[in-house]
Amino acid sequence: MRLASILCRLAPALLALVPMLASARVGEVLFAYGSARVETASGLQSELQKGSALEEGDRVVTGSNGRLQIRMDDGGLIVLRPLSELVIEQFQYPAASGAASAAVQTPYSLMSLVRGGFRAITGALGKANPDAVEMHTPVATIGIRGTDYSALYCAADCGDLGLDPGLYVGVTEGAIVVANAAGHLDLGKGEYGFVADDHSAPVTAPQACAALAQANQATRSVGTEIPKDPSRGVDDAIAANTVAIATPATPEVAVVAEDGGGDDVDLTTGSLGGVPTAYAGALGAGFSGVSAAGASGAVTDSSGSITAFSGVIPDGNAHLEHRGGVTLDAGRDVDRADATGLRWGRWSGGSVATTTAGATESHALTDESLHWIASSGGPQPELPRTGTASFELIGNTNPTDDHGRVGTLGSASLAADFTARTVDADLSLSFVQTSEVWNASAQNLAINVPQATFGGAFDSVAIRGPDSTRSGFGSLSGFFTGNARGTLLGAGVSYGLSDGATNVAGTAAFQRVQPGH
Repeated sequence: MRLASILCRLAPALLALVPMLASARVGEVLFAYGSARVETASGLQSELQKGSALEEGDRVVTGSNGRLQIRMDDGGLIVLRPLSELVIEQFQYPAASGAASAAVQTPYSLMSLVRGGFRAITGALGKANPDAVEMHTPVATIGIRGTDYSALYCAADCGDLGLDPGLYVGVTEGAIVVANAAGHLDLGKGEYGFVADDHSAPVTAPQACAALAQANQATRSVGTEIPKDPSRGVDDAIAANTVAIATPATPEVAVVAEDGGGDDVDLTTGSLGGVPTAYAGALGAGFSGVSAAGASGAVTDSSGSITAFSGVIPDGNAHLEHRGGVTLDAGRDVDRADATGLRWGRWSGGSVATTTAGATESHALTDESLHWIASSGGPQPELPRTGTASFELIGNTNPTDDHGRVGTLGSASLAADFTARTVDADLSLSFVQTSEVWNASAQNLAINVPQATFGGAFDSVAIRGPDSTRSGFGSLSGFFTGNARGTLLGAGVSYGLSDGATNVAGTAAFQRVQPGH
């Protein structure tokens, strides 16, 4: 047999080996919560957890309660929302491979959003060459210009959000261009857009802000779930309008804090007695409070949402109960190793009844929300006597004001100095309806070591609008959480802000940044 003939016969097999030979890590999972899996280009599926490596060709899928933070090897960040699917089609960056050929690769990033939503922050690749970064969706392609942006694609699977099919996009920093065969749209900071289908031109759409905020909730409801190890592929599952990742076969209200301490807390009884709770909103201008573990007496419903608790309001000690309405932005971080044990949400609609000294007053939650964040139980953490600790944001309720507007928490930071027994905090949030950004900063807030709580007034609150900047005021309250061994793991924070005419509130969940991470 001639050599040429042999090579022709071998060529398909040799080409089939190329993806396997070229396969290399392109990023890793920084944070994984709920149901999240990866399907490799060869069809292998596995659960994702913190530290899991990702490669070219990987298809990343989150379940109804799944959430992922991914760091690409050029430093870019992607936060994947629940019920989402993202394919890393190509990612060529010198730092992403140790191969000798890596240095001669043309840097390029191509990903495909199949369903659901994400937030992406550009890394070194996009900053050096924005044209080398593309995000494909079924209806349009997104190009970046050095950017922090969010996107949500709905086929016929966003009924739980009340959203029409299409692509919703918004820009926090920088700019993007959204294009398809029908046209293109340039969007800058604070701007939003929508694409109905691949035959419709992209258009500006301020209402996309609310759609993106809805997609950021911790859990989404679905009609049908498929087995944990499905016999059919991800594409078939999506085509059948089912969920590619099954919810774990544990009670909806998680029973475990998987830290190996053997002190799991059963929350299915509906009671969260003796846990710290921070709360804000609907009770006073710029108000934020925290009740220590011995005084909270929180009560939950069958889904794990808090429906009542005891706390200190501006008028004194009170029992607070939500009557009617719904709990929105509900989230939890309880069912993973080293979980913070935090649960959060906000009461909307109905009313909040406050009982003080035997007298009950009702406050309608028509245009306001009452935000809360609480520990799931377990022992109070033993705080270090010296040293410092930093924390990173892992979840939050969407900030609201008392005019019925829902905003976005853009960033939040928290740091503790246990030698000085103080906490520093900063946050930035925005409301697209008013084109305003609220920035608040607090330094040296006192830590109550015996109760593992902290709080105080913000040093500065600045509200930047389209034409001017004005000052405001407010307060922040919080508590620390730990595992069964008493090790510090996280912190729950509530905040209240005001300019005298408008009151804003929200909560944020933080996990401790461990050394070396």
